[in-house]
Amino acid sequence: MIPMCLNAHLVSLRALPILAWRLITSDGERCSPLCLAWLYTICVATYLLIASDHTEIGIPELMGIADKTAGWEFQAPRRDFWHKIVLERDKHHTVGKVVHKTSGAVLSASTQESAISKQLYSTVDVSAAENIGRILAYRCHCMGITAVLFDTVETPLTSTRNKAFYDALLESGLELEELSLPRPESYGIDYDSLTPEEKRSLYPSLIEELRTTPDWGQQTYPYSLRPLAGRRKLKLRHQVLSKVREGYIWDRFYNRLVKPEHLAAWQVEQQEIFEGALGSAPPTLESLDEPVEPYVPEKWRLD
Repeated sequence: MIPMCLNAHLVSLRALPILAWRLITSDGERCSPLCLAWLYTICVATYLLIASDHTEIGIPELMGIADKTAGWEFQAPRRDFWHKIVLERDKHHTVGKVVHKTSGAVLSASTQESAISKQLYSTVDVSAAENIGRILAYRCHCMGITAVLFDTVETPLTSTRNKAFYDALLESGLELEELSLPRPESYGIDYDSLTPEEKRSLYPSLIEELRTTPDWGQQTYPYSLRPLAGRRKLKLRHQVLSKVREGYIWDRFYNRLVKPEHLAAWQVEQQEIFEGALGSAPPTLESLDEPVEPYVPEKWRLD
């Protein structure tokens, strides 16, 4: 039995795999196994038929699994969309466009078209904006575009023309918000989201693990610690792991890895002072027995 909801959608060949996929994911509990198999066959066959003509149909975008540009937090206009609807108005005409994130305008409906302007009393009033919304929504369905972004900041709904255009899109069955599937959690440790306590407890053990881990031939490294092969492994920036295992430490003054015995005397003294004062509160002026004598340069002294 063919689902009755297919009769309510007047879609072209491009929209069939999208519609089949959405019916499988949303109506899977209510459809019979035979119906699901029929929908899956439509999805695969139509995709192969259109892909054989080298036509870009944007199936990953319409399924919500394609990459989406995030943009900055307060960026205007917004960049986090695949398709966005834009309403443009001037003194003589009203134009509605569907803009793709990379391809520019892919669909449009304008009162400059004679077939549309002949049916309108005015090309710039509220009725023109409403009918442009209906025509643009119908063309979106014919192209298989069922969800777009409508930026209410860029096109505020306080205007009666914008509100009529917005309502016409909704009444025509167009979703004005693009829903994307959540990405799976990536494996590994997110060092940026760790608290200071977690970092202090993690980093010493990580350094100790790097120092004590055997060579590549004896034990398999974690994926993020695998050494490189070929000429690249001979470069200095790829020798950090081996130097850490050999006991090298980081010299903050010269910004390099050195052995502890190669440090200068003043560096060893500063390191001992730093380790001795580590964890203790810094001394205050009230805790000193003798008052602090201010230092005056010799050329400014009066005596």
